[in-house]
Amino acid sequence: MKQYINEYDEALNALTSGILDTSDIDPYMDAIVKALSKQIPVKPESTPPVAGMKYWYRCPSCYMGLDRYSQYCDVCGQLLDWEDV
Repeated sequence: MKQYINEYDEALNALTSGILDTSDIDPYMDAIVKALSKQIPVKPESTPPVAGMKYWYRCPSCYMGLDRYSQYCDVCGQLLDWEDV
């Protein structure tokens, strides 16, 4: 049985696996999947330091630079998981 990260991960799986009848929301499915995917926390990617900065990370969804320990990416809204980073 799949271990879910959170309720958004579980909902995303239900929508994309065919468990639910989605015929009423088919026109909105791409937007729903995209929004739910952003609520599943991902680890920021470490990149080489930029001159004058001790740490530098980027969002794995949009590749934009991040302030260390921001809860969400300021650009795309991806939920970030800083644990063990």
